[in-house]
Amino acid sequence: MISVAENRDSQSSSFRKTCTFLLLLFIFFGNVFGQDPATVVPTYDWLNDISLPDVTTTSLNAQDINISVATGPENHLYILTFGNGVQRRNADGTGRIDGFISNLDSPLDIAVDDNGFIYIADFQAGGESYEDNGKIKVYNSSGEFEYSVLTSYFRPMGIDVDSQYLYIAEYNDGEQGPERTPSSRIRIVDKLTGDVKALNENIKVPYRIAYNEKSNRVYVSQAGESNSGVRIYDNNLNYLRDLNNIESPGSIVVDGFGFLHVVEYTSRINFEDFIRLSTNFDFGELLDLSHDIRDGVEANAFYIKIYNSSEILQNRKIEDHIDFPIDLALNSCNNLFVDNAKIFGTHVENFITHSFFPSRLEFDVEIYERTPAFDITDPMIS
Repeated sequence: MISVAENRDSQSSSFRKTCTFLLLLFIFFGNVFGQDPATVVPTYDWLNDISLPDVTTTSLNAQDINISVATGPENHLYILTFGNGVQRRNADGTGRIDGFISNLDSPLDIAVDDNGFIYIADFQAGGESYEDNGKIKVYNSSGEFEYSVLTSYFRPMGIDVDSQYLYIAEYNDGEQGPERTPSSRIRIVDKLTGDVKALNENIKVPYRIAYNEKSNRVYVSQAGESNSGVRIYDNNLNYLRDLNNIESPGSIVVDGFGFLHVVEYTSRINFEDFIRLSTNFDFGELLDLSHDIRDGVEANAFYIKIYNSSEILQNRKIEDHIDFPIDLALNSCNNLFVDNAKIFGTHVENFITHSFFPSRLEFDVEIYERTPAFDITDPMIS
């Protein structure tokens, strides 16, 4: 005779076997018939924004301009300003720390490695001679200065970092050093020793640079000499080709699945003017540039393009809550951060002219959630 306890154990064992069988079927058929999240073109849902200080024509507070954003392994958000150092926040915008890193000269880009070390391209950093003028300053996760990687009389414009190397877009304005003609180059250097792994000088005014670990390729947004575009290199900086279907690129970022995200200005912005403004700020030039920005915003001409890991443009773009996107960053929690600017002013119209007089730039960091998520770990059966 079977006891009640034995019957219950038998039913429980049968239930576990059935659940295990169904789970195996789910995993098998999911892998066979389902889509691999790593190949699905991502969508981005806007979550919220982080308000940052406005820049106005009355206060002339250009130091508050936000020039770049980055995230680190603890999913902190780092906001690099033109003159007030680095602000650190949590991924949701809380926990604000002003002046987390300070004493920068003219920073243009920021990157964080997997160990939490922070790299800042300080364009106007000075040294005892032109040979140690250009600097990438390195800080630990507590915001304490560690060391500098020198770029000589070439100045760092954009940077990216992986487990071993720094990827640097550099520009020489011709005003110092032995080369008195403006010139450009990109380099891959050891992030600890500064030893050069690869160098390419056949480029015109590179602005942003990104490394794709999935394809071992390097992407550079080139601004110069009416030949803007995104150039593609292998991991030894041998030129491969230009990215298709891009007119006026800005910031570039690659996500964990190898999808490339590129800011598109659709020829509304002369990006060399934007770079000159970043490296040698003049408020009058900002006002001139603001007209082009305003016209582009009103025409919805600025957005973010998405390319898959094979560098094919996807029929999907990010434009919700986008005005004038300045920089991009992705974290490991499926969030995209867009350093975004809005411009406000007064329109004056008569029978002869139509003019726009800017009064303030309003800065925000727009936060989006990525679908599908990066976490695609297979379930464990026990």
